Amino acid sequence: MTTTWRCALGLALVLWMGSATAGTAQVVDSVSIRLRESLRRLERPPAPDTGAAADSLAVTPIQVISRPGRPQTRPATDSVMQAILGLAGYEATRYSGIAADYDAASKVLVLQGDSTHRASVERQGTQLTADSVIRYDEAKGLIRAEGLPLFSPAEGDPIQSRRVIYDVASQRGSAIGAKTKYSQGATWFVTGDLPSVTPTLVYGVHADFTSCELEVPHYHFSADQVKIVAGNILVARPVTLYFADVPVAYLPFFAQSLGTGRASGLLTPRFGVNEIVRTSGGYHRRVSNVGFYWAMSEYSDATLAMDWFSGNFTSLTGSFRYTWLRQFLNGDVNVRQYWRDEGGSELAFDTNHSWQMDERTNFRLAARYTSSSDFVRRNSFNPLEVTQSINSTGGFDRRYGWGNVSLSGNRDQYLSDDRVEMTLPTAQLNLATITLFRAPALRSRWYNNLTWSAGANGNRRILDRSLKAGESITAANRDLENLTGGFRSSLGLGRLSLSQTVNVDRASVFELPFGPVLSLGMSPSGRALLPAGASAAAIAATQALTDVNQTQLNWSTSLGYQQTLIGSTTLTPSLSLSGSARRSDTIDVARDHFVSAPRRLALGATFRSDLFGFFPGVGPFEAIRHKLSPGIDFSYAPSVTSTALQARLF
Repeated sequence: MTTTWRCALGLALVLWMGSATAGTAQVVDSVSIRLRESLRRLERPPAPDTGAAADSLAVTPIQVISRPGRPQTRPATDSVMQAILGLAGYEATRYSGIAADYDAASKVLVLQGDSTHRASVERQGTQLTADSVIRYDEAKGLIRAEGLPLFSPAEGDPIQSRRVIYDVASQRGSAIGAKTKYSQGATWFVTGDLPSVTPTLVYGVHADFTSCELEVPHYHFSADQVKIVAGNILVARPVTLYFADVPVAYLPFFAQSLGTGRASGLLTPRFGVNEIVRTSGGYHRRVSNVGFYWAMSEYSDATLAMDWFSGNFTSLTGSFRYTWLRQFLNGDVNVRQYWRDEGGSELAFDTNHSWQMDERTNFRLAARYTSSSDFVRRNSFNPLEVTQSINSTGGFDRRYGWGNVSLSGNRDQYLSDDRVEMTLPTAQLNLATITLFRAPALRSRWYNNLTWSAGANGNRRILDRSLKAGESITAANRDLENLTGGFRSSLGLGRLSLSQTVNVDRASVFELPFGPVLSLGMSPSGRALLPAGASAAAIAATQALTDVNQTQLNWSTSLGYQQTLIGSTTLTPSLSLSGSARRSDTIDVARDHFVSAPRRLALGATFRSDLFGFFPGVGPFEAIRHKLSPGIDFSYAPSVTSTALQARLF
């Protein structure tokens, strides 16, 4: 640093501190007078000779060029400067440049810079740099900068422009041809004229803004007026949306939150390069996610978005989400309406809900629906809508002191053949184990501490098929319904156990040809045995369609006793008795009542044991422990004698 520049810095610091501490009375500043006299006595370097020829053999020194847009590195300070900066009660202002002119009478400081060494002014963490000139009028409190000035506030993003005017007292500036970035929450790049810039509020005119980080953005918004509240919101009006340089939409206003977390604002549109410049005349443009996001509260939000597919459809999607952690409640609802270009409309719907009402009660629901599965599968980009099936599930669970109750259901629609399978409801009841004749172990008798447990279940399953034109009618393409139910019970007395089970299964096939004309009748499985070449039209002309039902009843009772032999080795002999009954519309003798099968008696025994041992260790392991649990099962069921009717049915 030259003697001139070091004295200029000292003068600026002294003048700044002097102005901050001066009283109302006029006092002669002898130090300032002596400094001005010293400056006049200093020799100035000669001006460069612009007419002299350049030395072609001179070695060009390496230059470190500061990158525009970054704060300039502060020059080193000596011990005197550090002592002055350390004085309490003063705020120092730093000036730097290749040259400085200061008029003490008018209190105007002019700093000059170039592209290599930019002129800069820094105070309280705020810095202003320029590669041409910075003019500071202390009396008016104005700073003017030209030559790509860069204003870097203490907090926030820097602003680069062609010209800057800054009012020190009000901390308000104006930037012409400005370019800046706001990254509070969402990131937006803004270019244009900013007539008013404060730490908390920015006004702009004829401005462009975008969230695309490329030098030439894929899209941008152009607005006549812009207002930015730092860390809060960006508002503009009126607004035109451009893809590259092609205007595609007009909005009367635009609002986008700049805060952190969830905040209301416009959604970011989704599109590709081919949507701007088509590679072929047959390419259909598509623009999606054009809409608004609404942060309704801390627990819920909503989205409304438009999707446009050239030559196919226009759709509108509404979404609602909620999450209430304190109540263990969350879910979402999505509704999408399609409008075909050739006419007509389609609807798609899906929802998910989960609620843990208390520590014993749970509720869940997941449902999906579409009016045209083929249309949605061909055009939707939603992975939940383009799968091979549309699934819906729901359920309710409740745990009581005496047992558990569960209710659930599900519906599956297969897009390949429009087949629908639904199970509604599915119910389960499990009773807690009850101890009868409870007594302490030391005073209990053979009948004390008898345990009993039971449970029941049932469900209804429906299969809905679509019959194609001209297709023969069989049980394989008709609608089905299955009703199943069961009950189980178990008694335990020490090592003795007695259990019973009962299961009922009723199967129905709807609208099957059934009558005396079709002599082939029905198979035991419920399939219609039609004559060769019989068509749906011929059957409909000669036969009445009716429902075919078949009911199966199964029951069993078993008795077992577990005897401990040695250690964990046990032997469990068992005795069981089982039977079944059937009623079917396809069998004349079993059409109106149940026909029982022969009862079957079975004897069995189960042997279980546990073998433990140690293998020699390997490496760092001293030994390897192993366990082997072998088991042997034996069962014997004597043959039964069946009647002619039982042999036909079973």
